[in-house]
Amino acid sequence: MKKWVEYQLKNQSRNFDWENRVWKLDNINDKLSDAFERIKQGYLDKTLPSKYENVFLNKDYIARTAASTGQEITENDFRTWLLEYPKLMANHGHQYLSDFGQDQELVYSTIAEFYKLKRETMNIRIQVEEPGQYFVVHMDRHRYKVWSVEDEEVIYDKVKAQHSQDIFITFMTDQKLGQMFNFGTNAINWKQGDTFTWEHQSIPHCTSNVGYDTSFVMVTTGEPLLNKE
Repeated sequence: MKKWVEYQLKNQSRNFDWENRVWKLDNINDKLSDAFERIKQGYLDKTLPSKYENVFLNKDYIARTAASTGQEITENDFRTWLLEYPKLMANHGHQYLSDFGQDQELVYSTIAEFYKLKRETMNIRIQVEEPGQYFVVHMDRHRYKVWSVEDEEVIYDKVKAQHSQDIFITFMTDQKLGQMFNFGTNAINWKQGDTFTWEHQSIPHCTSNVGYDTSFVMVTTGEPLLNKE
């Protein structure tokens, strides 16, 4: 995985001014705090479905990785790079929720209005990070473009702006001891309801939980209502 990140930094990143390409947005807790509590409780008592996933091992993720390089890096190359750090990659993973029960519509409509996103383009899921879990250093270079990896005509440009969607992370709990989220080499601090967005094509980031409390992070992607020039 280290070789993959190094490839991205050398061939795909467009901006290395990482400190100034991360933005903290208005806190949304006053609009969604009740929904946050119901969703968290739904996860804990298992009334809301969740799924464990190690995204780097997904067949679809591997295919998209190769496509994003114009096949300079093959699927087998990427699989080999995953084996560089077998213990690290094997333990990477989280539980995810995409069904928010009675709060599904409230969450989508509130996020769409608050962050001015096109509702039909949005996808929201919650990453649950239990004590001892982490998401290794990576870049969200190609993950959110809507396309089919079976389409042999797809050419995914390595240099220009690659898609129109933005990404947002919203913390559903206050930061506790041992919980970390890094952009580049900088760690951020947060309160419940804090939201961050960043130039995800260029900035490596990671998260870990070496504390004793479960962390819930809402991850939103979607196209902005106004095109950015």
